[in-house]
Amino acid sequence: MSERRAERWLRVSARWNTTSWWGFRARGAWSRLSTAVREGDPRVVALLSATARDAGHPRRGDAGELIAELWDATGDPGLRHVVLDSGALAPEGLARLRTAALHGRLTELWPVEQADAAHRLLSDPDLRIRRTAEETCATATGPLSRALWRIASHPFEGDAEGPADLPPLTSVLLRNPAPPPAGTLTVLWAAWLRFPDPRLLTALSAWEAPAPHEPERGASLVVLEPDLSRLTAPAARAALFRAAARTGHPLGDIARTRITAALSPGLVEDLCDAAMSEPALVPFCAGKRLAPRDPVRRVVFFLLTGQLDQYRGMDPDGRLLELAYAAASPETRARLQQAMRATGGLDLVRILVGGDRRSRIPEMEEDELAYLGGQLAARGEWPQLWSMVQDVAPSTGLGLMGLFGDWAPRDEDGRRVFEMMRRADSESARAWVRGLKDWWPAIARSSRIQFHGRVNDVSFAPDAPLLAIAGTHQVAGVVDLAQGRLVERYDCFDSSVGYVVHTGGGAFVAGERTNNGRTTCRLVRCAGGAHRVLHQEPGPFTALTLRTTDGAFAAGTRGGRLLLGASDGTVEAVRLDKLGLDPQRDWPRAVTAHLPSGRLAVLARELAVTDGTATEVVARGDGGMIIGRAVFTGPDSLVVASKRGTVLQLGREGRNLVPGAVNAGLVRGLEALPGRAEVVLVDERGRILVLDAGSLEQKSLSRPKTTASVTSAHLSPSGDFLAVGYDAGFTDLYDLRTWGLPTLMTRPLVACVPADLGVVAGARAARDLPAAAREYLDLLHDLLEYRFRFDIEIGEIGDLAPLSAGEYDISL
Repeated sequence: MSERRAERWLRVSARWNTTSWWGFRARGAWSRLSTAVREGDPRVVALLSATARDAGHPRRGDAGELIAELWDATGDPGLRHVVLDSGALAPEGLARLRTAALHGRLTELWPVEQADAAHRLLSDPDLRIRRTAEETCATATGPLSRALWRIASHPFEGDAEGPADLPPLTSVLLRNPAPPPAGTLTVLWAAWLRFPDPRLLTALSAWEAPAPHEPERGASLVVLEPDLSRLTAPAARAALFRAAARTGHPLGDIARTRITAALSPGLVEDLCDAAMSEPALVPFCAGKRLAPRDPVRRVVFFLLTGQLDQYRGMDPDGRLLELAYAAASPETRARLQQAMRATGGLDLVRILVGGDRRSRIPEMEEDELAYLGGQLAARGEWPQLWSMVQDVAPSTGLGLMGLFGDWAPRDEDGRRVFEMMRRADSESARAWVRGLKDWWPAIARSSRIQFHGRVNDVSFAPDAPLLAIAGTHQVAGVVDLAQGRLVERYDCFDSSVGYVVHTGGGAFVAGERTNNGRTTCRLVRCAGGAHRVLHQEPGPFTALTLRTTDGAFAAGTRGGRLLLGASDGTVEAVRLDKLGLDPQRDWPRAVTAHLPSGRLAVLARELAVTDGTATEVVARGDGGMIIGRAVFTGPDSLVVASKRGTVLQLGREGRNLVPGAVNAGLVRGLEALPGRAEVVLVDERGRILVLDAGSLEQKSLSRPKTTASVTSAHLSPSGDFLAVGYDAGFTDLYDLRTWGLPTLMTRPLVACVPADLGVVAGARAARDLPAAAREYLDLLHDLLEYRFRFDIEIGEIGDLAPLSAGEYDISL
């Protein structure tokens, strides 16, 4: 293009903003000039370069953009001078950023969405642009800084080892005095922990900004926290010790230096604890001669950290280690066993069992017992091994029987039990014990007593397996439950015997009842074949219960009296008006006692709780219903049931009993289980429910196979036996001691007591036991009997037998 034509088009293009025909021509002229510049026409380029420098020309800015674009595309040094002299900026894209950098205006003109251009700018061939880009990145703040850090942190994310050298953008950003965003801080700390580049550490330290989240936060505080007391505080020590365990990493050196500067007794103790599970800390502790102050803990530390010379010098006879092992957790014991085997020369048997083998056995794990048994067998210490078998749980002892070889006990009873254990299948026994809880019935009927005629009431003796019985046909008696036969019979009564309570010592008290309110009824004490009238008055007796553990009792009469009977048979009559009740229209429908405190609950139209002398009303309440049955679950709490079956838990507030948790069912018996915080509820269908005494939550349920209706349910004072009477003329007896069988199966024999024989005997009496179960129970019974052969007489073991099994008739 000729110079004259170019100048003419430039003059025409100056009329760009006109709206006339000249405006159309101006746009066309500028388009031709732009095309010529992009094609590199030297005349047009020179013309527009001069225009870009001309501050008064109307097309100066447009000319500068064209020249800036051409320079970005060609890199022509002459055009660079034009751009610098004119202050020209390319209109968009990377060209605009480069020209902005050339003018030192990058901070002002760099949009956040173009942050990814940083890598190109920092590697630009133009030195001026590179330096401007570096300065801009090193001082960036706000959104641009966050955008740049997002780009720069990509190489450090994930599990990669990081770049061999830091990218230019990262290197520049590390010089920025402002810390990066929280997420980027975490990435950078994690990157430094993976590959300790000193430039990363220099920047992270200069920012003094710890990582916001664990696990990087703990490590960053080890580097940055200026206050050693805070760094070594108990809550921060775990992170400090993890850092100190790093080998070949600057973090480990930093942590160990800071620990050394802040050593204190507490810090040393915790450091030694950590070293016992982190081998990397052991050289540091050994080099600083650090160890626990307590001698017992110190020998454990030396042994578990492999410092055997120090251990042997401190505990040559192993006595300290024996104490340490006895007090150690199962996990520490396992580690000590491994360490002791590696050392050699230690009497492991003595250390495992200590000076009192029997007290240690219940605490030992299966692998400890197996190891101990193997060591005793290797030494040929057969009597000690046999004694150990008699101390451990039978399922464990069966697994040790293969160690004995030809040896056997010398005594006859011992050989019999020994051979029984040899014949038993240990694997079958273990499988049965493991599955026991899944099928063992919580409550299983032991026997059934069939009576000829209706039985009104029964009562367990507190001191023997005896059951007192009140019959309709003016008769009462005592059944020996172990033998299944009637042992006493009394026909000295003038009316039907409505209530009976066995007071212990071979005596019981019975109360007559009649439907005629004017007929005289008597309270009679029976013992040793003789009887004595304790009290009589018109009208029937309506309640009778044991109220103390020494045989004292309480009774209620239709005439509105509460009778307090002493253990010697003397009776004191108390009118109900002393309890705030009207004796003219009310009477005790039932009476229940809290044996430890002697308190009585009198159930009339209202419920009144009184002390053992009936001189003070302790509390009263009705639960919003007419109460038919009640049982104390504590001195100030009862579980009560209405005649319609609603069950409430009543707790004392001041002098009132207020209702708590509620359950429902048609109740025929309600008893408290001694020492278990549970109550037994029997409904009219014979279902036996065990409920939590506080919440009334159901804990177990047993359903009998009968269509008869329940008339009464009574628990023995010890809580071992339950009697449930039915309208069909029979009473089912339950041996509740067998509840403890699943626990007993896994209990070491050394922790058993003679009473456990009763549990096993009751379980053996159960019908339909699997063959493996019966064999195991027989073995357990013989082991217990053999174990307690010197503690109790063999004859006394018979007293621990269960109720007589099966069904038997009792004729009163």
